[in-house]
Amino acid sequence: MSLGICSMAFSQIVILDPIHPGGDLNGATLDALGSPSDSDIGVSVFVYNSGTTDVELKVRRTEVDVTSGTRNVTCWVVCPLVVNEGDEVVQLSNLSAVVPAGDTNETFYAHCYPDNMDGCSLFKYEWVDANDPSVVYAYVNVVYSHTTTSCAANLSVEESSSIVTSIYPNPSDGRTFLNIEGVVGEISYEVSNLLGQRSLIGKSHIENEGVLNFDAAALKDGVYFVTIKNNGKVLKTEKLVVKH
Repeated sequence: MSLGICSMAFSQIVILDPIHPGGDLNGATLDALGSPSDSDIGVSVFVYNSGTTDVELKVRRTEVDVTSGTRNVTCWVVCPLVVNEGDEVVQLSNLSAVVPAGDTNETFYAHCYPDNMDGCSLFKYEWVDANDPSVVYAYVNVVYSHTTTSCAANLSVEESSSIVTSIYPNPSDGRTFLNIEGVVGEISYEVSNLLGQRSLIGKSHIENEGVLNFDAAALKDGVYFVTIKNNGKVLKTEKLVVKH
């Protein structure tokens, strides 16, 4: 399973490079080059609606593999408060924007603040339906290089195919189990709703395989993302339905 676990909408949203006009960047991985001493490394793209109907969009940002000690902010319509790495692994923009048919929105700008940390940081940005964030219209991956050497060759948004996970029961109304195979070490998990708000967190030590569990009884009915991380890197994202 890849991180693009939501349904993809008909591709009427085109992602454009404002500096080097060209083809659609939807699904591309963009490189943003900088250094640890830079105050800010930024990326801007334009969002063009090639369809015949207006679309109301929000932006969902996911920290896939981000260097500890850095900060970031994702601007859509307006720029919210800057957040520390790890505080909000998944974040949905507070505001939405209607992109009329045949029109372009130019408000997206993403920032990574290295804060003198040497490394590389990988993010995923998705343009989703404002009323149903499980519907994804387009996405890009961005690697912010703030290092004195080079980014790791395996720095990729693709999840490890060697990691096997399953979540059950699903739908759930109480105790929920997360089976994990193919990884050794400390595993952390976060349960977030479609707005990116964290509802539950936990961690455990795994020796090749193990079962984590949490209680979904206090969660409201709806769809949630269960994000599994090892050493700060996202391994898998599973979808959980809670129904009482």
